[in-house]
This record gives sequence, structure tokens and C-alpha cells, in this order.
Amino acid sequence: MERTIQREDAQVGPVLGRDEVLEVRSVCRDILVAPHVQEFAIQVVMATQPEHSEAHNSRANTSGMEVHRARSSAGRMRAGARADARRYHLSIEDIDAVAASVLRHRIILNFDAHADGQTPDTILSTIIREAAAHASAA
Repeated sequence: MERTIQREDAQVGPVLGRDEVLEVRSVCRDILVAPHVQEFAIQVVMATQPEHSEAHNSRANTSGMEVHRARSSAGRMRAGARADARRYHLSIEDIDAVAASVLRHRIILNFDAHADGQTPDTILSTIIREAAAHASAA
């Protein structure tokens, strides 16, 4: 309560300058993405679309995203994973590490999901696990 009634504004400063941001972006573009890792990212995103053939079969996932936004989200997952990767190629684990952050806001739960104690993170965890199992079987 003490923090909420204080009138003091938080001091915010830059973390990176323009040159550092451009350098990170340049390095990220050089990180390789194997076709199977790119396919995994697309599978995860498409599984959030209820009308898609690869959709997660949970009754909780009532809202996905349009195809153009799905492609954009897959791209954001790859970009986030590239920024997080600590080597010169992406792995499925890198995509897994950023998927929830990129997609969490796209999962809207229905009443049944809330009653079952589901959250967007539990739904995404299941989607990611199923996509990883599919990727390793291929």
C-alpha cells in the first residue's frame, strides 16, 4: 500500500543505446534457423487457431488469431528466440522459451476452461509439448 500512495515517479533510463540495438539486431539476423525449427514455430502458432486442422483440441482454446497475425507471431517467436539464443543457430528449446511470452495474450479462455482451472500458460504448455512431440516423431 505504501508504494501505491507515494507520489514519487520511478526513474527510467535507457538500457541500450541506438548503436547497441542495431548491433544486436544485426547479430540476430545472422543466427541460422533450420527448417524443422521454423516448422515447429509455425505449428505452435497454428495450434492456437481453433479452425485450423492442427489446432489444439482443448475446449478451452476459444480464440486463436488470423493467418496473417499467425505468421507475424511465428516471426516474433523466431526473433525473440534469436535474441535469446546463445549460439549461432536456433533450437526448438529456444522457440519453446519465448513462445508463451509471444502468444499468451492470444489465448482467451471460455467458462469451462476457467472452471477447470486452466490458464493461457497451461494451454500453451500443452500446445508446445504436443508440437515438440510431433516434431521429434517427424
